[in-house]
Amino acid sequence: MAVIYPEGTQQKLIGTARYEFSSLAQFSETTSEYEWWSENYNRQSATSNLYIWSAMPCYELPNGPYIGVRLKVNNFKHAKGLLHFRPNTDTTTIGFTCMVTAAEIGSTTGNIAITHGWNWHYVSSSTRPFTRANLSGGSGAGNYDSRVGASARTYGNMLVMEFD
Repeated sequence: MAVIYPEGTQQKLIGTARYEFSSLAQFSETTSEYEWWSENYNRQSATSNLYIWSAMPCYELPNGPYIGVRLKVNNFKHAKGLLHFRPNTDTTTIGFTCMVTAAEIGSTTGNIAITHGWNWHYVSSSTRPFTRANLSGGSGAGNYDSRVGASARTYGNMLVMEFD
């Protein structure tokens, strides 16, 4: 497949990174802003844009994404491209598919933090969008499901692509 751009409009891919959230995490309710997954991306250009795709398997949904799930990139907070797939009442995938522009990121190069969080803007009570992230088959306390084989595991992923 070829991509054809009008003259002078193409962008150049200058960096990529893939991150994995492998923790069988459990989350407590909180009334304050909470950050639960943060990674440092080594930004190459002060004028670049970042395309970010992330997805995290989650379950036990006491409040859903309605409590202000957000992404923070170099301190720019947003909910652009929020993904929330909820096939039934207890499981979901939370993530983002978004382009964050150089104007939103600023001119910082080198390591910039990309952070997933919740309780952004308005918080009226102790909340959380989900209780657990990731799942393992087998048995035990916490994030285990006896209906799934013991070797089964889910992992959250994030892909960052930098364009100049």
